[in-house]
Amino acid sequence: TLFPLAAIAVIASAFVGGVARQLPVAVIDQDGGAFALELRTALAASPALRVVGTTVDTGEVLQALRRGEVVAALQIPPGVGQGLARAQTPVLTVYYNASFLSVGKLAEGAIESAVTATAAKSLLTRQLNAVVPVARRAVPTVQTSVLFNPQASFEGFLEAMIHPAVLHLVVACATVMAL
Repeated sequence: TLFPLAAIAVIASAFVGGVARQLPVAVIDQDGGAFALELRTALAASPALRVVGTTVDTGEVLQALRRGEVVAALQIPPGVGQGLARAQTPVLTVYYNASFLSVGKLAEGAIESAVTATAAKSLLTRQLNAVVPVARRAVPTVQTSVLFNPQASFEGFLEAMIHPAVLHLVVACATVMAL
């Protein structure tokens, strides 16, 4: 009678941690303008993210992604601020490692939320301060790039879960047959 309670306690302990917080991310700031600064500030303010570095070198960040020092990176290309001012749609890129798929997706979602919120605030400020009304709003597009063999087979991961499941099924069948 104690085993089911112990099993429930073990399974419940896996969910006690809650949502992932302070995921390490890097920023590749190739723009350096006011919008990029606002965006870096919004990323740093996000409870889900922790900005561990800002650089202009993409290769350095890709090496950090490969080593697992960061789970995702946001690339802010040159001219993003001017693109927003001219009602053009700039494209920002989020990179994450395919080895850390679920954590990478969490970081990507938090980065995309920060980009959207910062762009909306920036566009509203521009529209309120504009002499001529802005006819078309240009919200930055966030493009995602999954790095390091995204077409990898997950058979190895699934095989590790299949063996205990089959063993559990065999034990359950043996228990029923013994009764």
